[in-house]
Amino acid sequence: MIFAALVCVMLSAACNISDPSEIHPSVEDGYGKISINFAIGEMAARTVLPSLTTLTKYEYTFTKTGETTGVEKIPGTDGSFLLELGSYTVSVNAYIGSAAPYTLAASGVSSEFSVTAGENPSVQVAFNAVVAATQGVFTYTITYPEGIGTESATAEITLKKWSTNMDEITLNPINVSVGVGKTETLQLDAGSYLFTVQISKTGTYYAGISEAVHIYPSLSTVYTKIFSVDDMIAE
Repeated sequence: MIFAALVCVMLSAACNISDPSEIHPSVEDGYGKISINFAIGEMAARTVLPSLTTLTKYEYTFTKTGETTGVEKIPGTDGSFLLELGSYTVSVNAYIGSAAPYTLAASGVSSEFSVTAGENPSVQVAFNAVVAATQGVFTYTITYPEGIGTESATAEITLKKWSTNMDEITLNPINVSVGVGKTETLQLDAGSYLFTVQISKTGTYYAGISEAVHIYPSLSTVYTKIFSVDDMIAE
C-alpha cells in the first residue's frame, strides 16, 4: 500500500532543447514558461513526511495533447521549462542513487495543463512509489527541557504499526549529542505508524504529541521535535 504526505516540496527544473546545438527560443516567440511542484500521492492531513530530497535524478517527458509520443526534457538552471504554446501532460520518473545505475523510486503524471505566452502557473505531479524495496528509513530526534525546578524531565517514546493490533515497534533511542533528548534511526516496513512522545516531570508537569508517520520504500522520513519549558503543562 502506498501512503501519502501533506505538503508539497518545490523541486523545479528547466528545459534545454534536445539538440544542444539548437538556440533556445524566447517567450516572445510563442513559448511559455512553467515550473513543476512534486508531492507524495494520496494526500492526507497531519503526517510526518517522507523526504523527497532522497530522490537524486529526474526524467521529464512532455506529451502534447493529440500526440502519442512525448519529448524528454533535461534540467536547466532557471527553474522552469520553456514549451511551445498548447496543452500538455508531463510524466516524471524519479530515481535514487549517487551514480549510475540509478534505481527508479517514484513516478507520476500530471493532469492536462495549458501553456500560454509568458509565465504560467506551476504544474503539480503527485509521486507514487514504484521500487521493489519494502522498507524505508525513519529518524526521530526529540529534545526537551533538562528540568523544572530541581527535578529532571524524562521522555516516553512509542511507535506503533497502524493495524488492527497496533503492534508496538521496539525502540532503542540514544542520547542526543547536544542538549537533553533522544534520537534513533530505524529501518521500517513501508506503511503507516503512530508515533507518540510524552515528556514528564514526575507527577507535576507534562507535554506530549502524537503524529501519523508514513514510511515509503527506499525513502527517508525525518521527524524533529523540540519541547520547551513553555510546552510543559501543570497537572
